[in-house]
Amino acid sequence: LARVIRDAEKKEIPAEELVVGDLLVFEEGERLAADGELVQQGDLTVDEAVLTGESLPVDKNARDGENKLYQGTTVASGQGIARVSAVGAHTELGKLGKSIESIETSPTPLQMQIDRFVRQMLIAGLIAFLIVFSINYVYAGSFLSALLFSLAFALALVPEEIPVAFTTFMALGAYRMTRQQVLVKQPKTVESLGAATVICLDKTGTITENRMSVAETSDFSGAGHVLEYAMWASEPEPFDAMEKAIHEAYGRSASPDRREAFELVHEYPLSGVPPMMTHVHVPDGNMDSVRIVAAKGAVERMVRVCRLDAAQRKEVMRRTREMAGKGFRMLGVASATWDKAAYPDDQDAFPWTFEGLIALHDPPKPNIRHVIGRFYEA
Repeated sequence: LARVIRDAEKKEIPAEELVVGDLLVFEEGERLAADGELVQQGDLTVDEAVLTGESLPVDKNARDGENKLYQGTTVASGQGIARVSAVGAHTELGKLGKSIESIETSPTPLQMQIDRFVRQMLIAGLIAFLIVFSINYVYAGSFLSALLFSLAFALALVPEEIPVAFTTFMALGAYRMTRQQVLVKQPKTVESLGAATVICLDKTGTITENRMSVAETSDFSGAGHVLEYAMWASEPEPFDAMEKAIHEAYGRSASPDRREAFELVHEYPLSGVPPMMTHVHVPDGNMDSVRIVAAKGAVERMVRVCRLDAAQRKEVMRRTREMAGKGFRMLGVASATWDKAAYPDDQDAFPWTFEGLIALHDPPKPNIRHVIGRFYEA
């Protein structure tokens, strides 16, 4: 079912009844039933792995260029409303399916060699037929005898057993590979692998584990609270892959775990260029106490809102380049306290202190180094 707004009323209808122009309503965890353009959103990120293979959710904002939504993708966090722009086979997912159906399988190198050899033998057989027929007819004088003799000779030259032998060898190769725990769907794959010079692999989920994890942290303030404030700046029950990784890392390292001792009372959704998000917590739900404010986002944005001096900015960016050079995704973390009843309209207005950096990555599978090494040994 899909939730839509029609005639100023919110309705649930079967997804196949969606039409262009409908206002599609969605929230965290739902799969989008059509392509659309974002009209309204709140802290919205979308998992587009089904289209791109990328494991990290993509930020969506109705006010900038990232306002396109696609059928089959999943809402990773937040909620929104989109105007349907395409349905069914006209969506990007539908076009992708059509393009896959139109792919033609090319013959393997060995198949091309066999076809070329068979054609050459056919030509040789035809030439031999003409020569033998001419000689036999001249000396024997019988047309029928010359025809039968030359046909028999020409057919003997045609290697009709080659396709049978080829299929048998491919089946034997597939059998040998199954004994090495390799599933072969098409026997011709065996020959293609033997002739391969370049191997192309999907990264996410093939080379890597398809899950984000915290690789490193860099403490800038000296308080040692980088991971804790990154956790406060994440959703209490995360759906986003990076926020899940932060919570998991905090759960392993925190002693004691303070997540149950604080209550989220105010939040600023992911916004701005570069983006950042802010959460405000109070201890034990006590609204009279000093509030803990935590933010995370793009390092450039966090450096700017924390108003670091030139030397501090230079050091932060140096550490960022060093960690990003290892292939990590970088987040900046900041903290503040707030004792006023009203919150500022802009999250940049808090008195921020830069806590440090968090590096995240999709870790490679434990055996991938050995697997790639075997490629070179093959």
